[in-house]
Amino acid sequence: MRCKYCNCLLEECDNGVCRWCGKDNNININSKFINKTYEEINHEHIKNEEFTTTNDDLDNQLIKDYIGPNYQNLIRGGFSLPALLFGTYYFCYRKFWILGIISFFISLLVGIFGIVFTRLVGGFIFKDSYIDFVRRKITQYRFDYPNYSYRQLSGMCETNGGVSIGFLVFPIILYIIIILIFIMFMK
Repeated sequence: MRCKYCNCLLEECDNGVCRWCGKDNNININSKFINKTYEEINHEHIKNEEFTTTNDDLDNQLIKDYIGPNYQNLIRGGFSLPALLFGTYYFCYRKFWILGIISFFISLLVGIFGIVFTRLVGGFIFKDSYIDFVRRKITQYRFDYPNYSYRQLSGMCETNGGVSIGFLVFPIILYIIIILIFIMFMK
């Protein structure tokens, strides 16, 4: 089903309320679903934009929307095993380009020692750096779009954040291109 106001795709979990424009698409307003999940009850004041607490609570909810299902693990900080095991690939998978590009070039220039170094350091600094990166993104969204509702900001966070299998292709293609260039110049 599509929103009759902005033509965006509605999902079942939206209960007929568009997460982009915030308008109710239900024909009979009194026929809303009575059973609500814990998440809906817990954050109903945010979704209804009756946000009476601090902006930090809104930012924390937007950070949760940006990170996705692995939020609890990443927000705690500490050592990141996936960053240790996968390095550049994991950084790109999380759409954390800054650390991904830096670790890519260090590992490329220094070789196996660079790979080990970037993965060890990445394991220790990834979670805190990633949360800081997400906080800056949220702050930038709220600055760039001051009139956006929570639903609109949440939609932006879910779209731009999270993970992407497609972004894993970037370092692999880059490695292949560099190897091909290196082979062509060696001949």
